[in-house]
Amino acid sequence: MEGTGTGGSGKRIKLETISKFKHDSAGTVAMVRSADPDSASSQFYFTLAPTPFLDAENARDGYGYAVFGKVTGGLDVVMSLRQGDQIVSVTIE
Repeated sequence: MEGTGTGGSGKRIKLETISKFKHDSAGTVAMVRSADPDSASSQFYFTLAPTPFLDAENARDGYGYAVFGKVTGGLDVVMSLRQGDQIVSVTIE
């Protein structure tokens, strides 16, 4: 299933939201999950605009999505991403 946007690590992460971390701008980084709030695994997303409906206090299910980062440089690269794009390699320094 590589590259299809499905699957996961086989592990599940308990949902933790912190009210000061919001989907308040382009470049917010948060965890993907299913309908089960504690189902995040290995997928994440970048927002391309403010998306406050994904925050816990606004979410239809009352849980929201866990924000864990913000893009601080290179937002132009994030804004150029399109559905189907793939990460070919990553270097962490």
